[in-house]
Amino acid sequence: MNTRVYVGKLSYHAREKDIERFFKGYGRIREILFKNGFAFVEFDDERDADDAVYELNGRELCGERVILEHARGTPRGPGGRPIAKRRPIWLDKYGPPTRTDNRVIIENLSSRISWQDLKDYMRQAGVEVTYADAHKQRKNEGVVEFASYSDMKKAIDKLDDTELNGRKIKMVEERPRSRRSHSRSRSHSRTPHSRSRTPCSRSRSPFSRSRSASKSPEQERHRRSKSRSRGSPEDN
Repeated sequence: MNTRVYVGKLSYHAREKDIERFFKGYGRIREILFKNGFAFVEFDDERDADDAVYELNGRELCGERVILEHARGTPRGPGGRPIAKRRPIWLDKYGPPTRTDNRVIIENLSSRISWQDLKDYMRQAGVEVTYADAHKQRKNEGVVEFASYSDMKKAIDKLDDTELNGRKIKMVEERPRSRRSHSRSRSHSRTPHSRSRTPCSRSRSPFSRSRSASKSPEQERHRRSKSRSRGSPEDN
């Protein structure tokens, strides 16, 4: 069993509760071990570790896109005996997930469709699919990411409004931030979901006081006397 996950490119501002929040919903965490710029997270179940690596690799944690991999080294069983590492079943068929900005939201998805089914279905368009998930953000909704923008457009043209497992799916292009200002086009484009970024636990700086501090009574009296002496000739 390989239940340990390596978290690389970790922000130096990240704390244990940030890691716990990041992996929330991926099963019970046994242990979090912090190192210099990276961490190891030990799960109870290897399937939870597999899901976390597949679905969270490349996501933002405390402002940094982290790298998630199965930790290297030989896992140990009772009595310290080495256990042969089992390669995730999906890895040989689908390869490691790669996140891109060529993202499509799949609406009206059947609850019986898994991310593997979704990835296989999109490949029918003759395109390269780099990432897929199903029912993760919302029920009956999936996300598919493609190797190129042209692959994404080709998949939308061929598979939008087609039937998958008895339900007609709608494919909606999720525009990256650089193209956010564009209005919704006929290809059903929309702006990205307000994905919840994992905030860092930071304490307030003691120097964050307002610069416009109130003046002392002596300074205020001096300012008033100056303004009187500069009065117009009609005032004299």
